[in-house]
Amino acid sequence: MNPFVVPKLLSRLALLAGALLLVGASRAHAAGPRDCRLPDESLESAADTAAYCAEGFVARNGYTDALPSMDRSQIVLEGWEMSRSLEGVLYMRRATLRGTAYRVCPQRAGWWVVFRTTATTEPPGGRVVAMSLHFGGMTMLDGSVALTGLAPTCRAPRGS
Repeated sequence: MNPFVVPKLLSRLALLAGALLLVGASRAHAAGPRDCRLPDESLESAADTAAYCAEGFVARNGYTDALPSMDRSQIVLEGWEMSRSLEGVLYMRRATLRGTAYRVCPQRAGWWVVFRTTATTEPPGGRVVAMSLHFGGMTMLDGSVALTGLAPTCRAPRGS
């Protein structure tokens, strides 16, 4: 066997491994605070993916009883919250929503994912995370919605 083949092959394998690491790191790094961290395996439907994305968004942004993201650059301050400190915003959000999506509503330009509030109100209320058709640009819509008045196209995601 030619003694130059093995080192050349090892060099090419190392280069390929490095390129794959860079691609993976840039994909993870490229995710902005309003982007979805898509699962490794695709989910059963686009509606299930929207629910998955929104559940991650509300958790990392401190709306549930889970700890918010430790990376403060990944926490989104919505327009009505801009005059408050980050700590104050997280305090006001803490455990206001249940962590699982209640309904997923297809929209012309994307998805609305509804979460039940933890408050015991009558009628029961919710908050909406809106996103694009490709699960980006997530934002918490201002105000609450009555869960009894949701459109018939809104469906419970699988697993809820």
